[in-house]
Amino acid sequence: MLDILRNATTNPPDRVKEFTLKTSGGSYGKLFDSTVKVLSWDNILWIDRSVSNP
Repeated sequence: MLDILRNATTNPPDRVKEFTLKTSGGSYGKLFDSTVKVLSWDNILWIDRSVSNP
């Protein structure tokens, strides 16, 4: 199941109230500069069921 919480490329209802991302130093500091924007927040629910018979 895919539950879209926020998406900048389509127009679903925005269900993210507040978001803050702070990174610094090392590899993360190089990856995330001030120009980075979140494009999509997705909640993917994965259920794995197994049935066993005695």
